[in-house]
Amino acid sequence: MIHFCLITDDGYADMTKNCINSILRSKNYDTEISFHLILKSVSDANKAKLKALPGTIIYDASKWIEQIEQFPACVHVNNTALLKFYIPEILTSLSKVVYIDGDTYVCRDLSPVYNTDIGSNYVAAVKDFGLLTVWRHESLPNVKENRYFQSSLMVMNLPLMRSTNLAAKLMECKQEKYFNKGCMDQDVLNDIIQDRAVYLPPKYCVPIHKMILYGKEFIDINLINKTYGTTYKNMFEYILDAAILHFHGSKQVLENNPYLKDFLVYCRRRDK
Repeated sequence: MIHFCLITDDGYADMTKNCINSILRSKNYDTEISFHLILKSVSDANKAKLKALPGTIIYDASKWIEQIEQFPACVHVNNTALLKFYIPEILTSLSKVVYIDGDTYVCRDLSPVYNTDIGSNYVAAVKDFGLLTVWRHESLPNVKENRYFQSSLMVMNLPLMRSTNLAAKLMECKQEKYFNKGCMDQDVLNDIIQDRAVYLPPKYCVPIHKMILYGKEFIDINLINKTYGTTYKNMFEYILDAAILHFHGSKQVLENNPYLKDFLVYCRRRDK
């Protein structure tokens, strides 16, 4: 059994549904999957659509939602993302889970990710290409050492997180250092977890949206190879190797992009 966790509100409910359907389509035929959905301010109509998907379990997160409401939105992310901190406290029966953002599209079976040996580390994740190279910001933790990771996909060591009271440490860090700045949850996770992460290959978080928006800044294959230690001969090799496409950005920006808008419409029609 492979356990996935997704967090959504009404704004990303449709994209979350698309993500789950893409996981189901790409899974190995003999792999059983459970989807643990943590919802914040989701309408009854959208909740019903999510509950109708195979293997979904819905969690009441009201206790934890109260803790995050104080934080303002930053960059393109609202405070719903902070529920990631409480996954170990919400999914009390699990020892391992793959957290994945709803604004992703899965192209390949993810059982190799779930089976990653985390050891005594907190997470397995993909290094954040943009913040490490293109928009390098060396005041952020782990950037200088090329260790800053994306929080869009994380294999989480839940027993370790519970035993070290990680949720409380993350919230304290958010309150004191990143209250109204940074990448909402991601800077905090990198700050506290620091060197206790295992790094996954870049095919598990291909930033296709940023590639479309920013062109050569994101299609320099030499920069990608330098960041990840890969040997892709060209950009097409990298994209064709993708296991997960990440469409990170505000919903408005995503839907205003003609290529991505067509893609989202295609997903909705196919999965009806």
